Amino acid sequence: MKNYFRSENITNEPYITRKKKGIEYLNLSSSFDIETSSFYEGEEKRAILYAFVFGINGKLVFGRTWEDFLSICNDVQKAYGLNEKKRLIVYIHNEGYEFQFMRKWLEWLNVFATDERKPCKALSSFGIEFRDSYILSGMGLASTAKDLTKYKIEKLTGELDYSLLRHSKTKLTPNEWHYIENDGLSLMAFIQEEIERNGNNITNIPLTKTGYVRRYARNMCYHNGQAGHGERRKVKGRFFESYKKIMQRLTIEPLEYLLAKEVFQGGFTHANCFNVGLVFDDVASMDLTSAYPASMVLDDNYPMGKGTFVQFPSPAFAREKCKYYACMFRVAMKGVRSKMKGDNFLSFSKCRNLKNYEIDNGRIMEAEYLETSLTNIDLEILEAFYEIDNIAFFDFWYYPRGFLPKQFIKAILGLYADKTTLKGIEGMEAEYMLKKGMLNSTFGMSVTSIDFDNQIYEDDIWSSESSDLGEAIEKYNNSTSRFLFYPWGVFVTANVRKTIARAILNLGDDYIYADTDSVKFTHLEKHKKFFDDYNAFITRKIAYSSDFNKLDVNLFKPKDKNGLEHVIGVFDYEGTYKRFKTLGAKRYFVEYPEPHKFKCKDGKTIETPYNLTISGVNKSSAIPTLLEKSKEENKDIFDYFDIGMVYTAEMTGKQTHTYCDFEIKGTLTDYRGVKARYYEKSFIHLEGATYKMTTTEEYSEVIYCEQLERKRRREERKIK
Repeated sequence: MKNYFRSENITNEPYITRKKKGIEYLNLSSSFDIETSSFYEGEEKRAILYAFVFGINGKLVFGRTWEDFLSICNDVQKAYGLNEKKRLIVYIHNEGYEFQFMRKWLEWLNVFATDERKPCKALSSFGIEFRDSYILSGMGLASTAKDLTKYKIEKLTGELDYSLLRHSKTKLTPNEWHYIENDGLSLMAFIQEEIERNGNNITNIPLTKTGYVRRYARNMCYHNGQAGHGERRKVKGRFFESYKKIMQRLTIEPLEYLLAKEVFQGGFTHANCFNVGLVFDDVASMDLTSAYPASMVLDDNYPMGKGTFVQFPSPAFAREKCKYYACMFRVAMKGVRSKMKGDNFLSFSKCRNLKNYEIDNGRIMEAEYLETSLTNIDLEILEAFYEIDNIAFFDFWYYPRGFLPKQFIKAILGLYADKTTLKGIEGMEAEYMLKKGMLNSTFGMSVTSIDFDNQIYEDDIWSSESSDLGEAIEKYNNSTSRFLFYPWGVFVTANVRKTIARAILNLGDDYIYADTDSVKFTHLEKHKKFFDDYNAFITRKIAYSSDFNKLDVNLFKPKDKNGLEHVIGVFDYEGTYKRFKTLGAKRYFVEYPEPHKFKCKDGKTIETPYNLTISGVNKSSAIPTLLEKSKEENKDIFDYFDIGMVYTAEMTGKQTHTYCDFEIKGTLTDYRGVKARYYEKSFIHLEGATYKMTTTEEYSEVIYCEQLERKRRREERKIK
């Protein structure tokens, strides 16, 4: 696809346009990507542009300086007659990076950002609107290119050595130019596929990946899936009116919303401190199948009516409501003591006014006094894991409970069926990834903040402005397109935490690690009955949900391409590790019974039985390095996975970003010995980030003491 154009040869051709909100958009795929070098001048951080690629409709033009870029923007504006009302959308993969370099070179008419320095779209005075393609694809450019189906363009990796200093006069090799070319082409190909997927209309492409599932679910809820994307008209009827009544009933008050935000917690991810740092043989892993979507279609304990508020309920009143209603409330607890040594569910970060407490890696082991915010489900979990001398309830909200709306359940099950049936089907890879991402987003969109801060970019300065909570809540309640209720998401995670808690209580001393929707433990056969019984329980829940909601039971257990059923919500056996070691949440190292194919960062594929999970470390770089060290030093590779281990920048694959808002100028000598002047108005300096495996002194003491206690208990059992 070497179909390049030069800026001076652009002609005003009649391209298809679409109108949206009185604005015309050229219906063309377009991309922009820069290459930079970071370096130090003395002790001062510097970074400069040395090349870029700008693409429109499969054609590319290259440049080396910001003056080149401005010239191209000017020519593109003239060629297409661009202005504030007639725009060209140019996608950038991770727009925040490029924006920091180019923001002072252009005049901006409007910038929309989700967070400081995170623009989603930015309209320049050239009539060019830059949008972020990363938040649309949800993956890096290499993975995005890999999933292309119609316009297959390989995203090259490993061709540019970023440690080599380059500037605008550096002579680039053919391979380096090829790398830059492929970045531009692969991003344009992705956008072209998005245009075609959205009815050949660029204005139908959502701003973020979540936009797809919002559009799909809203259509299913209000129109039973009968209104196609991009349609202006509303398909009104009984589906529309019935769902509208549900939303009119489910409104929220400002103080109620603030409580819901306090109550909301993510998945339970923790390691049993008895077992931290120890190597275990034959560790089984059981995973919940689509845990969050499963709760949304199977559980009938969601708030489904207007909440009622009681400021200071009696304990008897509160407990009675907790039995029959969905409840959120604040509590004050005295004399809190863990029943199950080794793991604890009460998060330190969610507690207030603590007195005389001990913590286990961010979890409360005991406390003389604390205050926190809970759902009735969380209270049930805590009373299973803790002895509590006294509980006082206040700021108590209770709601009629039930299943989520049938239309929403049907939408979720449709995505689950699509993900299951499309997996492994040749030619449907992109559709499978889309449906899988949409299914995973059904939960996330339900807990999107109502009162997010407004990010403002004005006069080259970022600032934020808190939204007015009252106005935000009023707008939320009165929205005619709203199909979600914030408290629903609060109960989704609570339901899944309860399931994981049940598993942990059953596993007892054999429990090692939990991660949101999975548990890892020893002695599989001993606990097989629990998981079989739980899966039978899910089968009964499926029967009840399908009967109550009048849905085909087969929607809950679609078949894959081989005719195998995949039942939503069951515990699925993921296999048994030959060896397993954890150092805490999101930190574990495993050895599988057999070697598997493993792709290294340099693109090579090796056979290895090992795998690594550390938040902040790139395993594609770390594992090959650890294998090499283990072989050279003749040590067990598990020895390198320990507290105090330092993972180099090459092993982490991560980079530290330093945002610099000042001008720099000077002379740089590149790796070929060529000198050139440079000038930047603002930039981001990148350098490799190391990662040291650390833990607090307090947690180390907890681990030591608890493991001594475990050893004593084992010895007692041997004597008996």
